[in-house]
Amino acid sequence: MLKAVVDTNVLVSGVILSRGNPYEILEAWRRNELILLTTPEILEEVEAVLRRPKIFRKYRLTEAVVARLLDALNLEASLVGPVSIDPYPQVEPADLKFLACAEAGAADYLVTGDQALLNLTSYKATRIVSPSTFVHILSQG
Repeated sequence: MLKAVVDTNVLVSGVILSRGNPYEILEAWRRNELILLTTPEILEEVEAVLRRPKIFRKYRLTEAVVARLLDALNLEASLVGPVSIDPYPQVEPADLKFLACAEAGAADYLVTGDQALLNLTSYKATRIVSPSTFVHILSQG
């Protein structure tokens, strides 16, 4: 089974939009078609973004929806301890946590819409791909 790190923006988009590639990725995870890797730091960021008043209101989120996703991530995603990695000049320091998670969990893929990460194309043994590319990969079985 594929192991993937999915960045915060993709996770949040999958929750608030209920359609599109980010949603399809979350649905594949819910159907146990992939192993979702995460870290406490990523989970904290997902929660903080979902609880931003602007996002909470705009997308009419409820505490129940946010709690359900966070519970699912905490209980069903594979929590890994990130390793320390050296900074990359072209990658924002805040995005290094995704590379660290990928390394710690020996991820097959890092799924992101962040252009700086996508420009790397890979990190060690992990391919870095867009949500649309990952959905295509998942559809290939």
